[in-house]
Amino acid sequence: MRKLLDSLENAQKAWVDLKKDAKGAHKIIYTGSVKDFVRLTLPILDDQRFRVNGQTNREAMIRALDEVFEIHPNGCPEPRSFRSILSTAQEEYGKAHE
Repeated sequence: MRKLLDSLENAQKAWVDLKKDAKGAHKIIYTGSVKDFVRLTLPILDDQRFRVNGQTNREAMIRALDEVFEIHPNGCPEPRSFRSILSTAQEEYGKAHE
């Protein structure tokens, strides 16, 4: 019983450490425009082999990309928002499939 309690305690400590590490995680900075970023990632968004939680949901894919990338067009200090990326993706997706 004591071994089990020790294992659970160690697992909890490891989980806390993992959560701390995730908060300080590094992002990839993209310095081009949101439109160019979307155009570069459109093949991934269209490819059925890429999935988020087992689904090919475009909004979920963009949210996942937003967790990894920050878009700072023209050296802008603040990254573009998820909504900005999503609306541009919807616009570009429509143009690509006309």
